[in-house]
Amino acid sequence: MQRISRKTKERIANNIVDFMVNDTPLLQESVSFIYNWVMSDGSEKTKAHYDVWDIVLKTYLPQERPILFRSCQRLSKQDIQSFTGRIYTAERFSENHTGHLLICDTKEYLQFEDENAIEHERSFFPLCECIKKGTYCENPCFRESFYEEYKKEDEYIVRVKQTWLYDLKWNRKREDE
Repeated sequence: MQRISRKTKERIANNIVDFMVNDTPLLQESVSFIYNWVMSDGSEKTKAHYDVWDIVLKTYLPQERPILFRSCQRLSKQDIQSFTGRIYTAERFSENHTGHLLICDTKEYLQFEDENAIEHERSFFPLCECIKKGTYCENPCFRESFYEEYKKEDEYIVRVKQTWLYDLKWNRKREDE
């Protein structure tokens, strides 16, 4: 993703939030942003990606409260990280059960967030639900095959506060299992 202006980042972020909250149609640049995020690996994600998610997470507070998981070799100081809603997906990313398993109980995580606040300190965004909604809406903006492949990830974008997460170590799998 190339450099984009602050206004463009805000337009994309606000459109994504409006799509989830008010059923406003997604702009083509928002669709492109989501495709670009999903199709790129961690090393390809740019500051612009994280700037857009930062704006989304400040303004969006979901109603659902799932338990989220993240597998990583080392803890990251990155404020915004990808989690999954499925433990077996986190296990797939664990590199043979090594490193950390982060667990975010969003009910605990968001217990002090005011729903009526203008900005949220902690939040998460259900990206997979956004893509599902964009696939099956009146004017679909994502291909069904894209959603069917992507839903296995069940990705959530989370503003991370390490002190509010559970940090566990994976047990290494034995070779005979």
